[in-house]
Amino acid sequence: MPRVFGRKPVAIAGASPGGLGTVLSQNAWLPVFRTIGASLYTDAAVKESVAKFIAGFVAHLRGG
Repeated sequence: MPRVFGRKPVAIAGASPGGLGTVLSQNAWLPVFRTIGASLYTDAAVKESVAKFIAGFVAHLRGG
């Protein structure tokens, strides 16, 4: 598989009425693309947004 798909550019996106509607689907595809050696695109703004969300959620869990 990596011989065929290795280093091929891949982007994962989804659309739903909610903010996290496709996150499970996208998360399920990541190991598949990593296994076949695809070149994954990561949007820096989205990555930062997700990091802020997770930090806020952790603070909420800790009572902050």
